Amino acid sequence: MQVTYDGAHSLLIGDFVNGKYDRSGFLHTWEDLHLIPQTAPSIDPPPLKTNTIDIPGANGFIDMTEVLVGRPLYENRTGSIDFYIDSTADEYCGKFTDSDQLGPYRWDYAYDKILNTLHGFKKKVILSDARSYYYEGRVSVNSYKSDKLTGIITLDYDLEPFKASVFSMTEPWLWDPFDFVNGIIPQDLQKQFRYEMSISGLSPQFKMNNSIAGLVPQVPTITAYSNTEIDWDKSTASGAPGIAFVPFGSETTYHVNFRETDKVHSSENISIYVMTNLTAENGMLLTIGDPRPEYVFKWNYNNAFKDAEGNVVPVMFLFDFRPRRL
Repeated sequence: MQVTYDGAHSLLIGDFVNGKYDRSGFLHTWEDLHLIPQTAPSIDPPPLKTNTIDIPGANGFIDMTEVLVGRPLYENRTGSIDFYIDSTADEYCGKFTDSDQLGPYRWDYAYDKILNTLHGFKKKVILSDARSYYYEGRVSVNSYKSDKLTGIITLDYDLEPFKASVFSMTEPWLWDPFDFVNGIIPQDLQKQFRYEMSISGLSPQFKMNNSIAGLVPQVPTITAYSNTEIDWDKSTASGAPGIAFVPFGSETTYHVNFRETDKVHSSENISIYVMTNLTAENGMLLTIGDPRPEYVFKWNYNNAFKDAEGNVVPVMFLFDFRPRRL
């Protein structure tokens, strides 16, 4: 009986192109490497980092697991995935010297290509069954578990504990990698992360939850975009333009100012500032993402960007990050 494999339950292994998902940056384990998984691949969950103290003469123990940061911490995800090598693939067959006729299957051809393509490199790994998220870490070829006689290659992985969204909150989503069961369409959320402000003091706020921000505290990126050239000296005459945050559980407003070094482009028709280090005046690094079910994230625009005549110019703010979760 001949069985035909259609490429289902495969992996995409590679990296982003210019910081964004592009199919050209990834190798498909079936289409490019001719590998057939023995079973539908899955990535094992990360082991929990536990910290307990045994008290002599007392029942049980004291659980200190969440004392340090207030949430669970995890080890890397490690495991293995076994693949059959398609022995009929042309590039894995020898060729007779006097003709173009393919010779017998060559294990060493397949092993050499897979080893030199994947072994030890830091990659992003996407399951074709869950295409909206990627894992990141190292993939290696396990030479001891790989089997020449049965044409099996075993890939070991050592990946970070949290997976991340293929799309950031301000990127257009793509049809090909999107997961129509669990995926989040960024455009549905962008109205929460895009604000156009031309005066100070506006205070939009929105609720963040696990399905949006994820479980991992992270520092977002804020981009200020204007269709007018911004005069930095005029803009700082009454204090540098900035954003004020009121994070969950706080009654304090934290201020983070844009700096001239945040400018990435400025011309007569456009100015772009990108803030990646959101450090408040008291040194607090402002983050989003929290294991609690829901919290309010509020921000407002302080002072204003101005043009060469000292007029306040409208600015579009983009609030961007990649949700991370287990």
